[in-house]
Amino acid sequence: MFQSSKLALLLLLALFLLSGCGVQKSYKLVWSDEFNSKPIKASNWQHEVYPGVVSTAQQVQYYTDRRENSFIKNGRLIIQADKEKYDISNYTSARLNSYGKFDFLYGKVEARIKMPKGQGIQSKLWLLPVDLNYGVWAASGQIDVVGVNGQNPKEIAGGIYFGSHGHGSDHIAKSFSDQRTDFSRDFHVYTLEWQPYEMRWYVDEKLYAIQNDWSTTGGLYPAPFDKPFYLGMNISIAREVDENISWPQQMAVDWIRVYETVGNNKPPQVKITSPADKAILSGDVIVEVDASDPEGKLKKVQFYKNDELIGESTRPPYSFNWPAIDGCYKIRARAIDTQDYVGADGISIEYGIGCPPEPFSGVPAQIPGKIEAEDFDKSVKGESYYDTDTGNAGGAYRRDVSVDIQDCEEGGFDIGWMITDEWLQYTVNVAKSGTYDIICRVATPQDGAKIHIEFDGENKTGTMAIPNTGDWQKYTDLVAKNVELKAGKQVMKLFVEYEGLNLNYIEIKPASE
Repeated sequence: MFQSSKLALLLLLALFLLSGCGVQKSYKLVWSDEFNSKPIKASNWQHEVYPGVVSTAQQVQYYTDRRENSFIKNGRLIIQADKEKYDISNYTSARLNSYGKFDFLYGKVEARIKMPKGQGIQSKLWLLPVDLNYGVWAASGQIDVVGVNGQNPKEIAGGIYFGSHGHGSDHIAKSFSDQRTDFSRDFHVYTLEWQPYEMRWYVDEKLYAIQNDWSTTGGLYPAPFDKPFYLGMNISIAREVDENISWPQQMAVDWIRVYETVGNNKPPQVKITSPADKAILSGDVIVEVDASDPEGKLKKVQFYKNDELIGESTRPPYSFNWPAIDGCYKIRARAIDTQDYVGADGISIEYGIGCPPEPFSGVPAQIPGKIEAEDFDKSVKGESYYDTDTGNAGGAYRRDVSVDIQDCEEGGFDIGWMITDEWLQYTVNVAKSGTYDIICRVATPQDGAKIHIEFDGENKTGTMAIPNTGDWQKYTDLVAKNVELKAGKQVMKLFVEYEGLNLNYIEIKPASE
């Protein structure tokens, strides 16, 4: 009965598409798996079999092709992670992909999924390139249709990886959360729209993310996302997993469908003609754009400053007079046609004095003394901080930066969601040369988090391993003793060696105290 009902629903959907009604009218179905028959279709999927400990992702599961870890039940694909001894691992799971069986370039992916939950349980539906045209991961790209960190099952994220290989890669993810919605309790529909110059992410038809700014060391924009990608999905288990959660954990997939665009609509062409890329400006700033649509159906051009919409123009000449203030900016133009196809172009500029890092309060933080974590230097990403995603996930205090600041239960604010390779910079003044203790007020319910602190580029603390405190808001003092510091103004940087911590403040005092 269930399978017949789902087939009928799919037929109704096809009729709906053909009728040209609704938001789906510009797409046609080209591939799907409804998971209506056993076993898992070998014509659609293959299993990856390997232990997570051989990867660089700090995972502890063993991916298997056993029926215990992936199977069809009640018309749904079940990916099952379990706590069990298997070969060299203490946990098992499954990772499936469509490599060599199905791939596509541009269109729409939709999937109806119920997610697992629990600390260390990470589930994801993703796309990877068929060929490494621009280099090894992530230079050739990765697209996350949806991902859930089981520690917070009320939040989902979609995003992209790009840039260069390994830890030099860039990662942009945007999240959606609703405290009324636990994505592990019921099924939800996750959607990715993939165009040549833009991607959009939806949950239950609600748009929550748009991205049109990426690059790769291996080619020109819109590379690397201009080649065919294949589908994949998995549950991974991080090494900080809570072994006492309910086992097994399941990712239940009701269906996956891929659509291509109907017709031969081409995206608009857009180019920022003024100012020039990397220009240093003063006075009035007029952003001028050449934009056209191959079908002559251009609707509007939008202007963005650092992901913030600052204006739009509906007729040529396309321009915007921007009252800039001192700083460094990314300016993007987004041209949209009547079919919601998008073309985009971007530049980086400096205005006035630009964005050299400067102390948050205007003067260097004094040592000895306490420095609040959120009072890192003023500037932009890459100058006074580095964060792996965009936006302030905590939404508190400094909302103009892409550092995740939230209310702290000890009072004031803390920095959360701290991920491997992120860093924060503080301009400080050491009163006199001597030996100091550096105290970091930290919290984590995970094992394995590590940081270190540098002064003028020299690692002064060595790796500082953070103990599991039991909760994100249960803080402890992490102390580096007898650190030699020279007198004078200098730059202090805190680096995250391995992720999973909150930081409240840094206190530095003479070792004799």
